[in-house]
Amino acid sequence: MEIELHGWKYSINSDAEDFDFKIEANSELPNTDSLYKYYSISKYSVDSFKRDLFYIAEPPDFNDEFDGARSRLDFNRISIDTCLKIINNPHSEDELRSQWLVNPEDVVERARYNYYKELITRIGVLCLTPNSLNELMWGYYSNNEGFCLEVETSKLPSNFKGPYPVNYVELKLIPFVQLGSAFSTITLLTTKKKIWKHEEEFRYIVAPSNNIGFKTKKPYHKNDNEKFADRLESCGDALKSITFGYRFMNAELKKDLVKLGDDGNFVVVFDTNVDGTKSLKCEIFETIIEKRIQCFNIIQQIEYEEDDPFKLKKEQWVIEKLDENKFKVIVTKENLLIHS
Repeated sequence: MEIELHGWKYSINSDAEDFDFKIEANSELPNTDSLYKYYSISKYSVDSFKRDLFYIAEPPDFNDEFDGARSRLDFNRISIDTCLKIINNPHSEDELRSQWLVNPEDVVERARYNYYKELITRIGVLCLTPNSLNELMWGYYSNNEGFCLEVETSKLPSNFKGPYPVNYVELKLIPFVQLGSAFSTITLLTTKKKIWKHEEEFRYIVAPSNNIGFKTKKPYHKNDNEKFADRLESCGDALKSITFGYRFMNAELKKDLVKLGDDGNFVVVFDTNVDGTKSLKCEIFETIIEKRIQCFNIIQQIEYEEDDPFKLKKEQWVIEKLDENKFKVIVTKENLLIHS
């Protein structure tokens, strides 16, 4: 089955056990062997990094209020029988049929609400980008103080379906009856307004590994919500590298906790927390060493001969642990492994 929307072709293998979508863009897309996820530093982002987990977002969480929004689903021309299948409550069938005769809009809205509620229970979305040097992404996702994870996409578990490119378009209502459930879902989750085009986003549609469902927030909260899975899914061994924003060490520099060597390398001592526990940055460094993950740092570089002389570049760091909260960072252009 194949359709064309906004100049792109969408196809689906309806015989597959899980819907197997393919999206064909009308222009060349970036390579997706590696994709990136930007983070600010928080106990949640660091804990996920340590445990090889990704938070799988539900569409109502997206920072664009129209992205994946229920209001985009147009249930116009839907039949009462289709509404009843979606609502799936035999105890209220007679009541709903009677209500349909008086006020069908209420029945349609209930069906749309139920469809969306079940959708965000069954699946979530992982949003990634092919560019680890995107100045806007560094600015508003991490304030240049956070980090960016590189994902080797071929190593993601099988419940991660994708990557699907996002098409940035003039949004229109999605004709649910005309497109059907599957094409309506993929259109809802992979089209955004043009103002977001700079993100160059690719998405994975992720089913919960527990095969039950994801927890949801109000107003889509279920009465038995506790039996569903938290929205954290293992990425297996797909993490390939971590890159720090160019202000990652600012706090330590201001506190004179960084000692620069003549060779360009440096030693940093991280403060402990007020309760005596390790700082989040210390935990990040220890995880890099333990997992032998490649590490990079963003630097600002001026290339005077070019029309756009101001660039973000990467330098590679090799991290060695010297003491409990003390690390040596070797700044290198060589493709070295991280020392354990």
